[in-house]
Amino acid sequence: MLSVLLLSHSAARIVFVDYQLLEIAQGTLDLLTQKTDTTPPILVLIVVSEGLLETVDGGFEIRRPRSEWDPISVNYISGTTSRPKGVVYSHRGAYLNALSTVLLHGIGSMPVYLWTVPMFHCNGWCLTWGVAAQGGTNICLRKVNPDNIVQYNVTHMGGAPTVLNMIVNSPVSDWRPLPRKVEIMTGGSPPPPQILFKMEELGNLWPGTYCSWKPEWDSLPSIERSKLKARQGVQHLGLEEVDIKDPVTTESVTPDGSTVDEIMLRGNTVMSGYLKALKATKEALRGGWLWSGDLAVKHPENYIDRSEGPVERYNHLWGREHKDS
Repeated sequence: MLSVLLLSHSAARIVFVDYQLLEIAQGTLDLLTQKTDTTPPILVLIVVSEGLLETVDGGFEIRRPRSEWDPISVNYISGTTSRPKGVVYSHRGAYLNALSTVLLHGIGSMPVYLWTVPMFHCNGWCLTWGVAAQGGTNICLRKVNPDNIVQYNVTHMGGAPTVLNMIVNSPVSDWRPLPRKVEIMTGGSPPPPQILFKMEELGNLWPGTYCSWKPEWDSLPSIERSKLKARQGVQHLGLEEVDIKDPVTTESVTPDGSTVDEIMLRGNTVMSGYLKALKATKEALRGGWLWSGDLAVKHPENYIDRSEGPVERYNHLWGREHKDS
């Protein structure tokens, strides 16, 4: 029923479906017509993904947005405690965040990016556009193991801590010598320091986060370096400000590494609002800040750290989900 809710709420006109998911898609459309008065979308079946773009007529007319604030996508939160909300994201936010992500992670010309973060989640951290801007190759697989990284000569990949854990604990028979260092972007929840340490131990495979690394940390013991890498650090180039504030007084917390309060963000890369939910939008963006619902601490050097505080939910940075309630 979740898919039915999303199709009905978004009023999607076209749905692209991989051939292996055709039966599920047809069942969803059947339920949509039975349970709602929504006109079912056109179903486009993707039989072979390789070479698909070569079959497209390149002479089509580009329909550009009237304003950079026009929506470019809608991402749905999980809906674990209520009906899913549609997170509206703007062309401006996507443009700035795509460039910021490329710069932060040193993604040069013609990268090979392995997708493990779904493109519908946070817009794939906006790397759907970022990789394209750099003339990159996208590797999309149903199952990821270390052998894939070598097989496709991957230069960059994204992965939640669960993906890193899967790689670290994969069978030794799946391990291969890496031809180069692979940059891994991880987020969502703080990766355990033990996982980061083990990833480095595997050889030439190292993770990076939005923690702005300090050169003086290079000489620290491995476990200590891993703890520092787990910090979310500071805002990226496209975000105006991130802070830990008291939700009642909106005062910033003392940067002592122990006072826990709510993460708040503001800037062009934050969501525009919720689709067809004005009240929820005003609540989430009151006072010009995004109230994330996440708890964290701020360290003396002003780096924020969710691993030191009880993490409540996700946030809407890059169209990520705000609290469901």
